[in-house]
Amino acid sequence: MPEIAHEFLKQYDAINKKTKVVLTTAEGIDPELVETIKAKLTQAVSTRDNIELETKVNPKLIGGFMIEYDDNLYDASIAHQLHNMKKALAGAEITSESSSSDNPKKN
Repeated sequence: MPEIAHEFLKQYDAINKKTKVVLTTAEGIDPELVETIKAKLTQAVSTRDNIELETKVNPKLIGGFMIEYDDNLYDASIAHQLHNMKKALAGAEITSESSSSDNPKKN
């Protein structure tokens, strides 16, 4: 039954051109900035005319923000960037500064 209610609300929002957006930041943000972000989202091609913006605070983001709407997630948080850097560094090969000719093998 919850799935039916969820789908009904999604269709209702689509008919009424409403996009529910969740903005998560590391700290609380100024209401003026919230309105600026809401205006930018209204101009975006991928959102509908009416933006219903919910704000959340998650200190684990360290800085930056996350925006979630429909099935989209835009993660511009410091935590996400650090995670990506960690993955990139873990996948990078560690090379020695000296070449094999500088360190001949001893038999």
